[in-house]
Amino acid sequence: MADPGDWFVVPRPRPDARQRMFLFPHAGGGANYYRAWAAHLPTHVELRIVQYPGREHRMAEPLVPDMATLAGAAADAVARAAGPALPTTLVGHSMGASVAYEVARLLEDDFGARLAHLVVSGRSAPGSRIGQVPSRTGSLTDDELRADLAGEGGTDPRLLDTPDVRAVIFPIVRNDYRLLQRYTARPVPLRCDLTAVVGDSDPWVPVHAARPWERCTTGRFRLHVQPGGHFYFRTRLADIVGLLAERP
Repeated sequence: MADPGDWFVVPRPRPDARQRMFLFPHAGGGANYYRAWAAHLPTHVELRIVQYPGREHRMAEPLVPDMATLAGAAADAVARAAGPALPTTLVGHSMGASVAYEVARLLEDDFGARLAHLVVSGRSAPGSRIGQVPSRTGSLTDDELRADLAGEGGTDPRLLDTPDVRAVIFPIVRNDYRLLQRYTARPVPLRCDLTAVVGDSDPWVPVHAARPWERCTTGRFRLHVQPGGHFYFRTRLADIVGLLAERP
C-alpha cells in the first residue's frame, strides 16, 4: 500500500489551517495542473492535490484501470492523511468529480467520516447518459485524441503537437477514458453539503445534466453556472477558487 503522503501534493503547507481541501484532477491530469489554486484560497484553508498513480512523481507506478480501485485507494489515503482532524472539502473536476464522489461515499459509509462539503465540477450527475465518455474513445487515433483534448480547452494545443508530451500524456488519457467507460455511477445520497459547478458553454456537460446532482445529498445543495466551457475556471481562477471554498 502506498504511503498516504505519496497521494498528495501540498503547494502551500498551512500548519495552522482550520479547513482542508482535497482536489481530484480530471482525466489525464496531474497535481501540477492545479498548483496555482493554493494561492487563491483563504489562508485558513490548506490545499492537498490528489496525485493518481502513474503520473508526475508517481510515474513509476502502474496506472489504475478501474474506478473502484482508484477511489478505494484514494479514500484510504485521505482517511489516513497526516495532520489534525479538520473540516474537509473534496473538490473534483470532470473525471475527478466522479472520483471525489466515490471517495466521499466511501469516507462516509466505510470510514465514518463527517465531510463538510463535496464540490463536483464539469461533470454530469450520476445516472445521466449525457457528458459521459463515448465508447469510441478506446479506438481513437492519436490525431483524434489530440483533437478531443484540444476541444476540451484544458491543454495548450501546442503541447499536444510535441512528440515527447504526447508519449507521456496519451497513454494516461486513454487509461482514464477506459476507466470512465467501465464506471457506472450509483446515485447514493451523501450527508455532506454538495455544490455542482458547470460552464454555460461546456460542450460535454449541459446545465440540465449537472442539476440532478441535487439528488446525491441530503445536505444543502447549490448549482453554480459559470461563463465558459469545460475548463471554465482557467480565465477566472481567483474568483472560482474562492467560490469553491464557500459552503452552500
